[in-house]
Amino acid sequence: MTEGRDFVSDSEVKKDVTFGHVDPENRKEISDYYGFEVVNKFSKVAEETTFDKMIDYRQEQMRQGCLRVATAREGKDLIATSVVVLKDMADGRHTLGKEIESNEAFAAGTFILPSKRGSEVAKRLATEQEKITEEAGKKSILTEIDYNNSPSMRFRMNKMGYCLYGTKIQDKDGQELYVYRYKKNLENPEDVGPRDPANQPPWVEKIKVGELKIHDSEVNPDSPPEILISPDNIKQIQAALANNYKGVSLINPELDFPDEKAKPIDKNYIVFIKD
Repeated sequence: MTEGRDFVSDSEVKKDVTFGHVDPENRKEISDYYGFEVVNKFSKVAEETTFDKMIDYRQEQMRQGCLRVATAREGKDLIATSVVVLKDMADGRHTLGKEIESNEAFAAGTFILPSKRGSEVAKRLATEQEKITEEAGKKSILTEIDYNNSPSMRFRMNKMGYCLYGTKIQDKDGQELYVYRYKKNLENPEDVGPRDPANQPPWVEKIKVGELKIHDSEVNPDSPPEILISPDNIKQIQAALANNYKGVSLINPELDFPDEKAKPIDKNYIVFIKD
């Protein structure tokens, strides 16, 4: 699972949604959450094993404190799950294949039923991920998002205060795919992105008045301290990261400039600032 498979929209959701965590000692809860993901094709039981064996395996991971799962329910029905990896397994293997340091957690995947997708459910689950991270004594939470998944990028940066700090190549169905690495420092929010996104500078206004511009030329130590780079310009983003920039916000022309007929940007751009 990767955060690249998050599903986030701005539609309204019902208010009788409750949130909780799966009990590592409750096999039925584990079976319910994992079965929910399998039925909805978010998780898959490998051919060499069985569903029951996967539940045994997942329960052992949870008992070891390697991962925890947050859930959202409407009444008794599951409508969303969100997994947080906390540490490697006892035998040294990376839980869900996620490499993390001892003071880090990893937001390893969120699924929300299509009919229940909404910003409040997604935001609450992301908040639950942070609670799980802090309860485990971790200082920061990481995630990875596919380079072409702009809604999830915008959600993590603009709504939750994550920053883009790295890139990696990931194999998906036999094809190489770039993913962007995101981080939120829970101990010292100013270290990597603001904890409260509302405290970020007015990027939209800066674009309107020409203070924040698209950076098409090579990124180097003399580049402006604040620049715009397209999410699909991977080489440019890698150059920015190599020059001590971090991505802090995704600007969408339709959402951020709804009243302007002549948009100052014609597609999504990420705001990068120099540390």
